[in-house]
Amino acid sequence: MTNFLENGGDLEIAQEIAGHADVRTTKLYDGSKHEAIKSEIERIRF
Repeated sequence: MTNFLENGGDLEIAQEIAGHADVRTTKLYDGSKHEAIKSEIERIRF
């Protein structure tokens, strides 16, 4: 699901494919939020 979502897949479609009853479970596989945080952390200069 992570790969599907990273490549522009729809969250609701991912939920259906995965068979998750709750979309919150599917959101756990969405790495885009982690990438946003990572890019912000990379701004830190020592």
